[in-house]
Amino acid sequence: QLEKHRRLERQTQRNNTSTLQGCGHTDMSYHLGNHFPQSIKDFFWEHRDKTHTEEKTSWKESKQPWLKLLIEAPFEEMLAEAKAIEQHFVKHRTNQSQGWLSICLHGIANEATSIPEDHGYDNDTARVWTEASKLCPVTTNYFKNVFPMEKYDRLRFMLVKSGGYIQPHSDTPGTNPNYAINISLNNPDECFLLTEKGNVPFEQKGSVFLFNNHYKHCVINNSKNSDRYHMIVHGKWNDEFEELVHKSHEAQNN
Repeated sequence: QLEKHRRLERQTQRNNTSTLQGCGHTDMSYHLGNHFPQSIKDFFWEHRDKTHTEEKTSWKESKQPWLKLLIEAPFEEMLAEAKAIEQHFVKHRTNQSQGWLSICLHGIANEATSIPEDHGYDNDTARVWTEASKLCPVTTNYFKNVFPMEKYDRLRFMLVKSGGYIQPHSDTPGTNPNYAINISLNNPDECFLLTEKGNVPFEQKGSVFLFNNHYKHCVINNSKNSDRYHMIVHGKWNDEFEELVHKSHEAQNN
């Protein structure tokens, strides 16, 4: 009985403490909050130290899990606009998350943050600039007039509250690659987008990544009092965006 108790104690400690070498925390004891579900802890332990190394392939042949795009944005102003309308955010995919909220700036409606069918709409329902976009002039202007995209589908602020999480999942298990644009407006310490290929290296002051959501991934906000604000962009690429992707891929892999 005593040995059984000790094994259980060691397992509990293992589930909550880690050395996060792959996530920018080296040679230090690391504690995940006790409230995180076991699926999060297991995924964290399995993938926390992985470092992705891309093979020297062309972009067309690549199925890499993420790519940092060489483009700037008014991250600070966009973050301020997101925080200013937080009271209008709605809960998102509550069956697989805690503390995950969102709002659409472009899509079917402010609150239609998931796929159309989840909100009772047909897939061919028109996507428009929503009422929320009118409250975010800097963000809206950037995506209308600066960011290279032929046509937008969903364009959303995404919030994961302090202590929040998104369960491990793949958006497209049968399709690889499948890309979305993920923009960090901030990325507090102890916030991770952890994938089966490693941790996406978002920058605290803002960064733009092409993210392959085929690979299984989860989000953990283990910060004590800092909310995580990102944007996710879906749309039809234009030639300028294709060129941006190619240049970013060459810079990262040469």
